[in-house]
Amino acid sequence: MRLSPFTYDKLVRPRIFVKKYISNLITQKFKLKGKKVLDFGCGTGSNCLMCEPSLYLGIDADVTRIRYARKKFPKYSFVALNKPAIPAKDNYFDYICILATIHHIPTHLFLQYVDEFWRVLKPNGRIIVIEPCLFPKTWFNNHFMKLFDRGKFIRSERKYFELFKEKFNVTVHKRMRKLLFYNELLFSAEKK
Repeated sequence: MRLSPFTYDKLVRPRIFVKKYISNLITQKFKLKGKKVLDFGCGTGSNCLMCEPSLYLGIDADVTRIRYARKKFPKYSFVALNKPAIPAKDNYFDYICILATIHHIPTHLFLQYVDEFWRVLKPNGRIIVIEPCLFPKTWFNNHFMKLFDRGKFIRSERKYFELFKEKFNVTVHKRMRKLLFYNELLFSAEKK
């Protein structure tokens, strides 16, 4: 069952969760204030609060979530994306945030986005990624995620890195368990 944007925002991405978990995790390692940020797969826009409104662009393929984000966060910019072309100039963004999005996208399509990330990211910019991840020796968690997560493309650490290897150098920042049954990986990718 697909959740409405309102239900998703309240149950899956409540503001307290975004602030205490996601925002703290990212802002401990990366300084987003004063930087141009692309939020790829922004969903209902809950991550925009880490950024300055005039420097933020949220994009998502789900038009209903984009409409919801525009209403909830009117000072921020959100665009519905229906093709792999990102609506931005070359070398424009300091950061691209991809939070719990890649595991919803098949490899062949995501690789088209990787080319776009390379194009719109500044030479010293970074991609920040948090994704559910299949870890070795966590059979139960891996099985649980595959069974209950709507994303059909949860990958191992190595498989995530392979998506970026042609154009980016990848750094792991943290391997973690979220709640009880989810493994997550925080990594960044920098232009080669």
